[in-house]
Amino acid sequence: MPIGAHVSTSGGLPSAVKRAIDLGAECVQIFLSPPQRWDSPRHTDEQVEEFARQMRAARIGPNFAHARYLINLASQDARIRGRSIDAWPRAPPGPSAAT
Repeated sequence: MPIGAHVSTSGGLPSAVKRAIDLGAECVQIFLSPPQRWDSPRHTDEQVEEFARQMRAARIGPNFAHARYLINLASQDARIRGRSIDAWPRAPPGPSAAT
């Protein structure tokens, strides 16, 4: 079973690879955007491709994207529930497929 870590993507997706290597991680979990905000991820295709390439080269995987902390599909508040539903499908599968 791979042992991994939650690593920061501060500085861009590819920056997470060096952090994972430095930790000796065999797999990682990352946030694609700030977990406390509703903002959608803003990663370019090139960043995603470079992240995937580096992860394959380092033989790190499987890798997972963590959902925002704000998502609450069962919220009694219609506004929060609506935003949660809108945010759910926006988590792109790209980095998770980097294995």
